[in-house]
Amino acid sequence: MKELYRNTFKHLHASDETFLEVMNMYKRKRRIPRIRSIIIAAAVTALLITSVYAAVNALISMRVEDTAIMLPDGEIKTGVEVHFEDTEDVFIELEAYYPQWVPEGYEIVFVTDMAVMGRQYIDYENQDGKIITYTVMLGDEASNVEIYDIETFMEVDINGVSGILYYQESGSRCLVWIDPELGYGFKIDTNDPDADILAMARGTEPGEDLIPTNSEWTDQALAQLGDHRPEYLPDGFEEQDVLGCPIEQGGGWYSYVRRWYVNKAENTRIYFEYETYAIDTAMGYTDDAKTICSFFIPGCYIEQGIISGVEGEICGMYALIGGNHIAWADTERHIIYHITSEDVIGEELLKVAQSIKEYTE
Repeated sequence: MKELYRNTFKHLHASDETFLEVMNMYKRKRRIPRIRSIIIAAAVTALLITSVYAAVNALISMRVEDTAIMLPDGEIKTGVEVHFEDTEDVFIELEAYYPQWVPEGYEIVFVTDMAVMGRQYIDYENQDGKIITYTVMLGDEASNVEIYDIETFMEVDINGVSGILYYQESGSRCLVWIDPELGYGFKIDTNDPDADILAMARGTEPGEDLIPTNSEWTDQALAQLGDHRPEYLPDGFEEQDVLGCPIEQGGGWYSYVRRWYVNKAENTRIYFEYETYAIDTAMGYTDDAKTICSFFIPGCYIEQGIISGVEGEICGMYALIGGNHIAWADTERHIIYHITSEDVIGEELLKVAQSIKEYTE
């Protein structure tokens, strides 16, 4: 299961109307507990809200509701869905915040970049192959955690905040809680019945920055696709992070670079990404620039949703220009570029797109 997760992390694909939704899709894939090997076929219901954990003037809240899934054989499994939700419209930056104590014999074996939608995953493993996965995240629609096969659960105290510890039929456990003043949500899950994850939770504090396991991937992707970035940004905006995947980790054809730009004072964002593509139509793969720019999903079929816009030109290439989304395509290098924002739109977003250039040393 570790390799399944790591391969999923490698192949983050663009999918929806904004880059925010791209990362939401990634989180929806990742949020299935890795230590429970059940394939979810479809969500069939969302039932009663059972618990709410929040505080006065909190920056994040935790809400729990019943849910269920249908397995491929038609069996229905019930469980809960934990929602971590923003309660204030302020910019919160995820910092290095993780357990400063771990059970004896456990070592960090995998760390993700915090650029992934404002969350970080850390895998710990011991010599027996037991796994503990720690997650810290900001509240958003992609932060939901699904837990199934629950035998029992109990409310626990974590440094003065109420958390919930779930015991699962497989022997696994999942602990969820929030820091309402900090604005972070947390999850620890493990298949080790003896690991003291409560002590880990209570010892979660600021620490030194951890080097992501795949930190070299971004440099490799920039070398392959080029270091493209805007010369112009609206007042107050700065680059928050950059994340990339080289073609060697993308199945031999897929590679991407993604950049985040934020105005921290106004809590506004711009997303810029570029990636290789392979658009499949009924007539086979196409290099038609208009068709390519109409899609947000590499490798997608022509029947899927088309993104509309006014035809134009960006960086000397064919472009489709919408109010909050602009796409252009390099049909020679098979690279599609997207710039999106829910906050910067129209002529201002176009000005950012037109300023993008490739930087060289």
